[in-house]
Amino acid sequence: MSSKSILKCVALVGIIFPAVYLCTHFLMYNTSEDISIDVYQTFITGSLYTRLCGPERRPYNEPSRTYEGRFTNGKTFVDFIAESLGLPSPPPYMGLSTKDKIKMKTGVNYASGSAGILTESGIALKLYTLGARKFLVFNIGKIGCVPTIVNSVTPKLSTPCVDDVNDMVLLYNNNLPNILRELESALIGSTFVHGDAYNTKQVSSESGQNPCCAVGVDGLCLPGQTPCQDRNAHQYWDGFHPTEVVNHQLASDCFNGSFSCVPINVLQLLQKH
Repeated sequence: MSSKSILKCVALVGIIFPAVYLCTHFLMYNTSEDISIDVYQTFITGSLYTRLCGPERRPYNEPSRTYEGRFTNGKTFVDFIAESLGLPSPPPYMGLSTKDKIKMKTGVNYASGSAGILTESGIALKLYTLGARKFLVFNIGKIGCVPTIVNSVTPKLSTPCVDDVNDMVLLYNNNLPNILRELESALIGSTFVHGDAYNTKQVSSESGQNPCCAVGVDGLCLPGQTPCQDRNAHQYWDGFHPTEVVNHQLASDCFNGSFSCVPINVLQLLQKH
């Protein structure tokens, strides 16, 4: 696979793959008048929600679950964080009425598929001025390991990941901590927590790297197909996105652990004045 082809693949995944690894995920909680937490994972591109995360994507979810509009088989990272805080799963901003948007006090999900870091895809820089002071910013996951990228390489790889692609991801990830420190210094009273999606724990099984569902040419689950029986044995739900078990592992450690989110975890961020 040529360097040019790899760059094209990375660009494609940058459009489809949630830059937060989970796409999808800005929360603003207001648990009391003097305690608030803002969990930021990606800029807003809300106009794409209806097209990519709306009701037409419901076949991607477990039939017995109520977490519609998600690129996974159940809960996302943010669903688990909200659950740990005793809050309901945040509804998508584009799915709320104007009245609900004004009245909502327990969190709103502003994320959407195809969110990115380019100026044209990340124009909502409107947050510190609006009062946001506590941020959780994730780096990019191992794009070189997602099934769609791995399967696009010819001849077939002998390794589980495309190392050249992950090397390009690291160009961004290695510079992110310095940027966060600069933002924290420039924005008086702010706290930035760095989330690590790149080194999240891998599911160890023979089928772990394979999608749980049958995927189409776009790497997304085909409607009406029967997914794998053991969802917990798979790292990926479709050709791009992690399964619920992976989301839970990352959220659990980020909330009250010490590895995934530094220099403090979400619980400590919540308690910080």
